Amino acid sequence: MVKGFITCLTWIKQGVAKEYPVRNIDDRNVQTSSVSKRRKSSKHTGKKGVEETTGRNSTDDSTCSRNSKKDESKCSRNSKDESKSSRTSTDDDDDLAEYNLDLYDDDDDEEVIDDSIDTQNLMFNDNVDDNYITIKDGDDSSSEAEIEDSRIKLNDNLIVIGKIKDDISLIIVYINNENEGIHYAHHEIILSSPPMSMISLYSGISSRNIVAIGDMNGSINIWDLDIIDCLEPTTSLGISSLKVKNKKKKVDDIHTDGVLSLSFNDISPSILASGSADSTVRLWDLNRSRTIHKYDVFKGVIQCVLFHPQETHTLAVGGFEKKLKIFDCREDDESCLKLKVGSSVEDLLWNLNKPYEILIATESGKLISYDIRNRNKSLFEFAAHTSSINGLTMTHPGRLVTISADESCKLWKLNESADPTWLNTLDLSNGVISTIATNPDSRNLVAMGGERGLFKIWNTDDE
Repeated sequence: MVKGFITCLTWIKQGVAKEYPVRNIDDRNVQTSSVSKRRKSSKHTGKKGVEETTGRNSTDDSTCSRNSKKDESKCSRNSKDESKSSRTSTDDDDDLAEYNLDLYDDDDDEEVIDDSIDTQNLMFNDNVDDNYITIKDGDDSSSEAEIEDSRIKLNDNLIVIGKIKDDISLIIVYINNENEGIHYAHHEIILSSPPMSMISLYSGISSRNIVAIGDMNGSINIWDLDIIDCLEPTTSLGISSLKVKNKKKKVDDIHTDGVLSLSFNDISPSILASGSADSTVRLWDLNRSRTIHKYDVFKGVIQCVLFHPQETHTLAVGGFEKKLKIFDCREDDESCLKLKVGSSVEDLLWNLNKPYEILIATESGKLISYDIRNRNKSLFEFAAHTSSINGLTMTHPGRLVTISADESCKLWKLNESADPTWLNTLDLSNGVISTIATNPDSRNLVAMGGERGLFKIWNTDDE
């Protein structure tokens, strides 16, 4: 059984990734070049320094000759010390003479070769003759195969998972092609802190294959998935330099605890929302990598934030406060819409068919729905699972998938004026399921992950 815990995952649309991802550029040659330049500069400076020192010594000698008798006697004592030093050096040379060090490298013995050694097979004029070299000169089949393995086709989806395994935090990029029956790990990136949330930042305006990852330390890092063997993120939100009194001061404008949820504004692709265990929500300007607004009106951990898919300024927030708060980002923070749900909010989802209907997953296992235009009464509220509902996603319009800590995944049909109808259950019996996402190109496919390295793709059309 695969070890580890999958904390978050996301799909990447077909055609977003580069066909041939690039390798991370090794800047050691650049560093070596700059070092060598500094060394050349140091050598030049050193010579100049010696020349200056020599000039000063000659000046001191002439000055000494022009001094008074006291100075002449001082110079005389110095010359005696120098002659004494030269005699000591001569004595040392006499002591070493008996060892004949000048003839140390001369060897009068004839070279002896052991006839039992097959010297003909020690060196070959051509690698073709060497049986130990399996990849011959001019044989590009191996490199071509490696390049072909790294190729990402236009009809390939990527699945990016955040994983914690043996105290190592990483993201793994999988290639998935349902039509060709292909699914394998393409490359991975080691992280400095456990990933807690993840979202693709691709949009019609920005065509880069990048993801934002919120970690346990409160950081949000942007990673370019088209770079293999990447060591550092392309951007870290909130970390910048601020000029104060003509001095640059580093300012860490970040969360102080784990970032548990991220939401990308599809209509305004430069805006990202983040919810944290530090009980705050931040809005980020991705162009400047800085916070543009901070919501600090909560009394508990924030577990989910979600922008409305059609209204740019509408943001839903849920967490330990046992309330759903919906903000108009243009208005005052305290003027938000508040809906009581009676339990901690684990996840949120806007209904694709009804833009004003929001679905709420709770810690108690209840699934709740509200029309945000009518706060007085919920549309429905029922026990969908026996334990906490950890995630929600929609496949086809009117089809809902829920995952739970009861180790099951359920498919539902949303009805017009009644509770959802149960359609199917995927009983994994492999631990808690913690994260789920729908394929943006084939909405019948959902990927899920959780405890014990659980990672599964479910075709919801196979009822």
